[in-house]
Amino acid sequence: GFKASMLFSPASRVSEGCYLLVQPQPHRGQAQLVPLWFNDDHADGGFTFQRQRYEYFDPKEDEEVGEVRLVKSPVDNEISTYLQARGLRGHEVDSLRDRFGDNRLQVQMPTFVQCYRDQLTTPLVVFQIFATLLWAADDFISY
Repeated sequence: GFKASMLFSPASRVSEGCYLLVQPQPHRGQAQLVPLWFNDDHADGGFTFQRQRYEYFDPKEDEEVGEVRLVKSPVDNEISTYLQARGLRGHEVDSLRDRFGDNRLQVQMPTFVQCYRDQLTTPLVVFQIFATLLWAADDFISY
């Protein structure tokens, strides 16, 4: 959007300190500038957009553009793999936290004014206010 065109310029390669302008599919939210982070474990970098984590892979020698993939959890293993699991060791925790992020969901709490405005604009309340005003104005309007 406007902020991206005014404050940022296109880059020929991805490096530390880059921001990405992520354009979602139609009717899937708004475009957003997200910072690109780098780690040494799995991918060349990554970013978080709409509470989902994505990995960035640098282009190979014969390609011009890198690849972006959604980070997938390992859910395709056999059930015995999960039943025999005994937990994670210290170094595994750090590398998995770098790849998948913290297991935390932060929901933005609406303010009182936002809740009050939403409540007052429901159809029932609008009808009640209109009916009350009509009833109050009944004595003042002559036929």
